Order: sequence, then C-alpha cells, then structure tokens
Amino acid sequence: MDITTIAWVDNQVKIIDQTKLPFKFVHLYIKDINSMVHAIKLLKVRGAPALGAAAALGVYLGVRNSKAKTFAEFAKDLNSACGYIASSRPTARNLFWGVERSAKAVLANPGGTIKQLKRAILEEALAIIE
Repeated sequence: MDITTIAWVDNQVKIIDQTKLPFKFVHLYIKDINSMVHAIKLLKVRGAPALGAAAALGVYLGVRNSKAKTFAEFAKDLNSACGYIASSRPTARNLFWGVERSAKAVLANPGGTIKQLKRAILEEALAIIE
C-alpha cells in the first residue's frame, strides 16, 4: 500500500493527521494558510520532510489569491505569507527551509507575471514533496 504523508490534491493540501496515529488513520484537507498554520501548530504535520513541504504549500496557499498587480505588491504578500507560516513552529528548521525555497522561487523570476510567480511557488512545493 502506498501511503503519502502530504500531497497536493484537487487544489488543496492533503495530509495525514499525525495526532490520530496509531489508532486512527485520518486525512485532513487544507485549503487556506490559516488552516495550514493551525495544523502545524497542533502537530498534525510532523517530521522534518513533511514540515518543509507543508511550509512551502502553506506559502502557496497564502499567495494564490493575491490581488497584487506588481512584483513589489506580490513581494509584500509573499513576505506576509512566509512570516505567518514561519511563526507556526519557530524551532522547526525544515519549516524555514520550505519557506526559504518558496521565496527563492519567486526571486529567481523577477520578470515573471504574478501568475507565473504563483506557479513557481507551487512547483517548488511539489518538488519538495518529490
């Protein structure tokens, strides 16, 4: 049986609720940054690799509905999302690694459209999962 700890499914994050193990196997579906921060704080996401992926996906959730029209406006939204995710578990190094990779994906594309920048964050998060 193939069990995936964290995945991007149907435009949302699917995680195994680690707080229910080993007695129950429950998936959570996370659709927004607030829910991701909550899941991280409550230890529903555990393990360094999963935290890195959750952080990157959380950043994407935080910017995917950004109404920014310029790179500077988008950078403000990105910084806000990164800071919020980082605050969820300030001692988790892999969480910061995922946040940093998300930010670098944007900084590597300064001439990209807002849509391309959002896509770059999602692609980086999916690369972390892989």
